Amino acid sequence: MEGSVLGNRTVRVLIRGGVFHAGLRSCIQRQATRLALRGYVRARPDRCLEVLAAGSADNLTRLLQVLRDAPGADGFERVDVDWTDQAVPEGRFTISYGDW
Repeated sequence: MEGSVLGNRTVRVLIRGGVFHAGLRSCIQRQATRLALRGYVRARPDRCLEVLAAGSADNLTRLLQVLRDAPGADGFERVDVDWTDQAVPEGRFTISYGDW
C-alpha cells in the first residue's frame, strides 16, 4: 500500500566507505525534512550508512542528488539504490542511533 498512496515511493540507499565524517547524517536529515520525506538515516554495524526514505518520487530523486553532492561523497566506495515497497512509519525523518 505504501508505494501507491498518492504517488508515494520508497527508496533504500546503502552507502559504503567514507561515510563517517561529521555532519553527514544531520545533512541528510535536514534535506529529507525539507523535502517532506519520512524515514531514517542510520549507521549500520557493517559500517554502511543506510537511508530509508518515503515520499513523492520527485522528492526522493532530489534526495538521491543530495547524496551524490554531499560533503565527502567523493570518498564513497559504493552507493546501492533500491526502490522498494517496504513500509515506512508515519512521522518525520529521523537519525537512528544503534537500534539494529
